[in-house]
Amino acid sequence: MSHFHVDMPAESRLSPWVRADALAWPELFWAPVSAFPSRMAERHWEAGFLTALSAQLTRAGLVPCCFLETAVIQGPVEDSFLKDAPAMTPLPGYCRVLWEDPPGPPPPSVTETIRSGEQPFSYSLFCRGLAFWVDPPDLESFWRRYCGHGGLVVLFASAAAQPDPLAAIPAGIFENPLFSLVAPGRDIRREFQQARRLQDPRMSLLKKAYSKGWEDFPHSEKAIFVIPRLKSMDFFTYGRKDFETLFEVAPVCFFESPADTGLLLAANEKFSSVLAEAMAEVRACHWGGNTERMS
Repeated sequence: MSHFHVDMPAESRLSPWVRADALAWPELFWAPVSAFPSRMAERHWEAGFLTALSAQLTRAGLVPCCFLETAVIQGPVEDSFLKDAPAMTPLPGYCRVLWEDPPGPPPPSVTETIRSGEQPFSYSLFCRGLAFWVDPPDLESFWRRYCGHGGLVVLFASAAAQPDPLAAIPAGIFENPLFSLVAPGRDIRREFQQARRLQDPRMSLLKKAYSKGWEDFPHSEKAIFVIPRLKSMDFFTYGRKDFETLFEVAPVCFFESPADTGLLLAANEKFSSVLAEAMAEVRACHWGGNTERMS
């Protein structure tokens, strides 16, 4: 973590976030956690932070696109995910570590060591790179339930430039009692909106950029999305061209990063002032004005 200068006191207005001063672009910030899954207090703080940041960025025209890695879903939050899935409309795709080979089962040598008890079983070995893009109807509840487990990625992007299939349909039609008879308990308007995500132009751009090298991978072409799964060192290892499409689509990106034992925020432009405003709201709501780090 030397690139974050953790031995130096963080700016109090940004604390616990620490800026990677050695990186010219993008703006990169890190906040520590004890481990993943993180402690209850840390999860509570993270949920509060994401709530404040999302509200602030939404006012600036950026909306959160939320992704959950399958390894997390099949682990500590499986029951919650199965219960919430109908409302979140999860769409499957890939969350790629730069520039890793296509996902696949572990080699026979690994499965044999698991069978023999020499190596513990891990979901991540069998679902490497798999993820779901979800659209939670209640973001605040979503943050509280799913953050802090090490598999959350949030890309803050402008709304997709797509025609609205419902624009020409009077809203009153959906209030017709016939709809409740034909589709009891279903929100037809939301289902139409969710169908648009299958052809989201933002995901098409990301998929084109981050599926390079997967041309012979049969599932890549049919994937709804391929997004990068980043850790802090990636920003120092790879060049600007590796991230240009990401920040073109999503000027602000949030990653839970087990490799960094913390949270990452990356922004296309100067972000300290925006982050300071979000942290001021978090301190007021969750810390009672205290500027100390989460504990």
